[in-house]
Amino acid sequence: MTVTIDWVEIPHGEFIFGLESNWAENAVHQLVNANPQALKRATARMSSEMPAQRVYLPTFYISRYPITWQQLLEFAQTSHWNPTNTGIRPDVFELVYKSYKETVEGTYKVAEHPADVIWQTARAFCKWVRGRLPTSEEWEKAARGTDGRIYTWGNEWDETRGNFGPGRGLYATTPINAYPSGQSPYGVMDMLGNMYEHTGSIVDFNGTNRSVCRSCSCHYTMAASDNDPQWFRNRVTSTMPIPMAVGGPPLVCFRPVKDRL
Repeated sequence: MTVTIDWVEIPHGEFIFGLESNWAENAVHQLVNANPQALKRATARMSSEMPAQRVYLPTFYISRYPITWQQLLEFAQTSHWNPTNTGIRPDVFELVYKSYKETVEGTYKVAEHPADVIWQTARAFCKWVRGRLPTSEEWEKAARGTDGRIYTWGNEWDETRGNFGPGRGLYATTPINAYPSGQSPYGVMDMLGNMYEHTGSIVDFNGTNRSVCRSCSCHYTMAASDNDPQWFRNRVTSTMPIPMAVGGPPLVCFRPVKDRL
């Protein structure tokens, strides 16, 4: 195994998990100009993140950066890369590998951008590095620390601290180290904007299992996001259940965690 990962220790202890009611109330007041259906959906999304609660987590270690296309290509050149492990259909398996090489070495040359993969592939990579996907709770603690902040950098929205879109397109992602001012209290990078992120948490969604997706991507349209302003859709508590195979939103990356090094 040649891939190098910069692990960050997240110390044991409690943190505030979920959305504080006062922030949600203020958000509703600021969203009054949204159409009734958009406001209803925004309220429902916030309700799923409440109530805020204090959660204890043991020490864990998380990758400082999302896994890049270069790292994914290194994984794809090992015996662990196969249809069974990755969830990629055998009939398109070679095409997917060629697309990885093209992404790194060809037209786009985005080797140090976060890699967009389905949940099974993300899980397979994490197993390869003897880790796993973070739980939704672990992801949120690594992103916000212990003071209950609503963004990785604090409580005031600042669009200069990440790649937030909208509508920038599928190849408008940025390198994983492009926005150091957006890092979390622990120094974990690129946790808001650029791409959504997979977690290992599974929820029931209308009778089917879906994984809990965190963060938000730079590729969206205002129509698709119900006219949600950036300060709202990029809150650190935001969650979204997505399909675990194909059919999910574009631009979902991941970062592994370990219980010990």
